[in-house]
Amino acid sequence: MKKIILSGILLFFFALSLNALTIEGKVVKVSDGDTIEVSSRGYLYKIRLMGIDTPESSRNAKFKRDISKYYENNEFNIFIKIPPSKLLDLGQEAKREMYRLVYGKIVKVEIEKVDRYGRGLGWVWLGDTLVNAYMVRKGLARPYMLSFSSKYYSLIKSAEAEAKANKRGIYAY
Repeated sequence: MKKIILSGILLFFFALSLNALTIEGKVVKVSDGDTIEVSSRGYLYKIRLMGIDTPESSRNAKFKRDISKYYENNEFNIFIKIPPSKLLDLGQEAKREMYRLVYGKIVKVEIEKVDRYGRGLGWVWLGDTLVNAYMVRKGLARPYMLSFSSKYYSLIKSAEAEAKANKRGIYAY
């Protein structure tokens, strides 16, 4: 299994050096509301959904940052307005929704880069649904490190506007 993962990582970096990689595979693990693992052609890819951030589903170091940092990457951290117990509930709900939506299903992932943890940062498609935008529309994620030049900026921002207008999830506070 380690050889498969290592080979996948090497293939991953080679493909990304060419500027992009699109994979299609089965979701075999949901780590939380914005991180999944996809099995494709014998390789395992850990994918962090690009352009969004979901609340944490456990009291880890990032959870502590989410409830204490007002600004993050030059954007207002909306998680700080949510009571910690509710934030955990929303994180668990985000994980459950991601699991319900994609676990065991075939997705297409447009990987744009690799983060410092070796995860592919990408746009995840389930059929015609951009999962990244879906999670924002449900109020279970916020736009995060999303620049105007991002490939799906308008889809993510319109999903956020809809969630805010309907006071869904994280936008209910």
